[in-house]
Amino acid sequence: DAAYIHEPWKSPTPPSDYPPPIVELQGATREAKEKIYGRKSQPGIREAATKVYDKHGSRNPAREGVRRKSSGASVKGAVAKNQGQGSFDF
Repeated sequence: DAAYIHEPWKSPTPPSDYPPPIVELQGATREAKEKIYGRKSQPGIREAATKVYDKHGSRNPAREGVRRKSSGASVKGAVAKNQGQGSFDF
C-alpha cells in the first residue's frame, strides 16, 4: 500500500519478511534533543561555540558575524581578471 511506503511496519498487513525498526524514531529524537539542549545550557559552551564559528564559520563578509581579513589572493583581483564571466551586457 502506497500510504505505508516509508513505514511498512505500520501497515495493517506488514510484509512478513520486513524487519522491525531498529530505533523508535520519536523517542530517540526526543532523547537527542534533551541531550543537545541540556549541553547548551552548561557554562562555557557558548564561548566554545564562538571559537568554533570563528575558526570554521562563513568567511563571506556580507554575512552576519565577524568580518575576516583576506588570507591569500585577493578575490577582487580574481574577479577583475574574469570580468566577462558571470556578467551580462544589456
